[in-house]
Amino acid sequence: MRATLIVGGIVCILTALKTEPMANVFGGFFIGPVVSYFLSALLLKERISVPRTVLLLVSFVGVVLVVRLGYGMSIGMGFAILAGCFHGSYLVATRWLAGAYRPRFLLLSQLVIGAVLLAPFAIGPLPTVTAPIAGLITISALGSAAGNMLLVLVNRTTPAGVVAPLIYSQLLAAMVFGWVIFGQWPDGISLLGLGVIMAAGASSVWFAGRER
Repeated sequence: MRATLIVGGIVCILTALKTEPMANVFGGFFIGPVVSYFLSALLLKERISVPRTVLLLVSFVGVVLVVRLGYGMSIGMGFAILAGCFHGSYLVATRWLAGAYRPRFLLLSQLVIGAVLLAPFAIGPLPTVTAPIAGLITISALGSAAGNMLLVLVNRTTPAGVVAPLIYSQLLAAMVFGWVIFGQWPDGISLLGLGVIMAAGASSVWFAGRER
């Protein structure tokens, strides 16, 4: 189940990035902490608090602004939201299993199962891959593997609802890299939504630290 969730999340976010600015995709993706927070309370009986609940709902308002929910949302942003739902569920599943199995086993199992799930889609002529593209693919793969290993380790001692808001730190990097490398900058409404998401996310992390 974990492997299916993370594969689904990666496939959806890559699909979204083909058509949408990087910062906007991450804005839609950040529905994940909201999903994780409430799912961990429902399934794992983790404690929730009024301040963090309010802040996560505020961040959801920011997501709505970014993805234009109900007033012009594109298919790409729909995939970004779906990626966030997959990832939020993946965080809860990881927290569920992290205390019972070794981190290396959880990482290797999701890599092997993920490879099996995606193998049928890889059948066909191999694309032409240049040395720079191969290097970028390698960096992406190693970064993803290292991130997931760290995620398993932190989930052994930290509730999923506390871990999830930490991914808001990716949003600033996505905005900077999207602008510097791809020349993509969010429009006014999206920028407002991204600001709401970052402010609510940072406040949620602060409250989580005080509660612990």
